[in-house]
Amino acid sequence: MTWFWLALLSAGSNGVVSVIDKMVVERLLRDRWSFPFFIAFFLGLYAIALLAVRGALGLFRLPAAPVLAVALLPGILHYLSAVLYTRALLLTDAATVAALIQTTPLFSVVWGRLVFGEVFHLASYAGIVLTVVCCALLSMGERSGARRVLNPVLLITLAGAALRSLGDLCVKVTLVGQDYWNTLGLSRAALLPIAALLLVHGDHRRLIGQALRIRGAVVLPGMAVLELLAIVPLVLSTIAYALGPLALVSGVRYTTPLFVLVLTLALNRLWAGFVPEPPGRGGVLRRAALTAGILGGVVMMGT
Repeated sequence: MTWFWLALLSAGSNGVVSVIDKMVVERLLRDRWSFPFFIAFFLGLYAIALLAVRGALGLFRLPAAPVLAVALLPGILHYLSAVLYTRALLLTDAATVAALIQTTPLFSVVWGRLVFGEVFHLASYAGIVLTVVCCALLSMGERSGARRVLNPVLLITLAGAALRSLGDLCVKVTLVGQDYWNTLGLSRAALLPIAALLLVHGDHRRLIGQALRIRGAVVLPGMAVLELLAIVPLVLSTIAYALGPLALVSGVRYTTPLFVLVLTLALNRLWAGFVPEPPGRGGVLRRAALTAGILGGVVMMGT
């Protein structure tokens, strides 16, 4: 069960990153493009540096073109999901976004069955229903007359979850022929070229330049450290995927909402308003109960 604890540690460390992400987006990089750019730039830079060092040591060689394409795809999917993730963070709180991302194991169940032949008990499929229902309720917003409707955050984050699950699948496939570190480096190497392409687009370049002019002294070192921290859950999850089945590792790895909720409550109790949370999102007990329902659904999927 080594993979279980690695996946759980990945979830906990990712919870820390998620809360910091929210504060950065809310207070420093409020447009839709700057934050994903800096994620792509620094993660891509670190990934290529890792591969360069391992290549110099004779521990890495470029694989065949089809294998390389699959290995690089997680970086592209990571950027696309980061764009959706940023939009969702601008609309709601970190605990809600992290909870909706929890739907990623739903897609992993499908990929695991199609690609690796993973089959689960009836309780696992009941867990799918429980998770989807809880995610829908958690994403509902208030309108006049106490009428509740689905928030656009649901669709945005579900799309991001699907992309994340495809990235996880590609990581699992790449691990068949590469070790943990090479797989990690390849999985994020495509992010640096993506960041370079973003600078070609005038509007993106203007927004990124504006962010650097106003807060560059804080943004550059801050994002460099944040994405270095973000490597920790990536390393842990990569090793976990090498040791355990796709759907089960994914189910444990995406228990992040529990860590986000606990950390948010703890920080806001110590310093009121430290982690931004918009009003009208329901009480803490309601969110905690729905988050517990999502986690319960994931546990059922893994039985």
